[in-house]
Amino acid sequence: MPTRGTQSALQRHMRLRSATALVIANIIGAGIFTTTGFQAADIRHPPIIFLLWVIGGILALLGALCYAELGAMMPHAGAEYVYLRETYGRALGFMSAFVSLVAGFSAAIAAATKSFVAYLSHFFPFLAENPTVAGAISLSNLIAVGLVWLLVAIHLRAVRSGTSFNDLITVFKVAGIVAIILAAASFGRGDVANLTTV
Repeated sequence: MPTRGTQSALQRHMRLRSATALVIANIIGAGIFTTTGFQAADIRHPPIIFLLWVIGGILALLGALCYAELGAMMPHAGAEYVYLRETYGRALGFMSAFVSLVAGFSAAIAAATKSFVAYLSHFFPFLAENPTVAGAISLSNLIAVGLVWLLVAIHLRAVRSGTSFNDLITVFKVAGIVAIILAAASFGRGDVANLTTV
């Protein structure tokens, strides 16, 4: 346990493979499977949708390069908190960390688990009816919360179990994207003429 005057540091248990998978999982979120349908409904112009994905990819790459530089300059646990604390002071660092905790990360986790349950309802139609449990909580919300607690339990067990689980999920996510691309290229009967306003 660190004493006064010493600086605590996280032990380095993560291998390069797991660190790479973590970055990939952070960049390729659940949105790639959910937002394209909303874009198609709202934008109705396929070339613009493709352009938006390209721009998003470029911005994600630039953000990753910025984080790589900041991480190399300030190699301490805490990410954005450390960068903002060192640049603007402790108050702004704390505010950023607090907003990330209560809104940034929490909202993304809630959206991802709700999306997972929505996809699950295609295989289990009774979930689409969204029945309530004990007359108050919807079953879909209960499953989403249970999924969050399951992930918390996996990550609390040990760093190794958390990174191994993330490695596996990242492989499935990337494999799913590759499978969709290959299936479209192999079996699709697409036509460039379809890339016009819907």
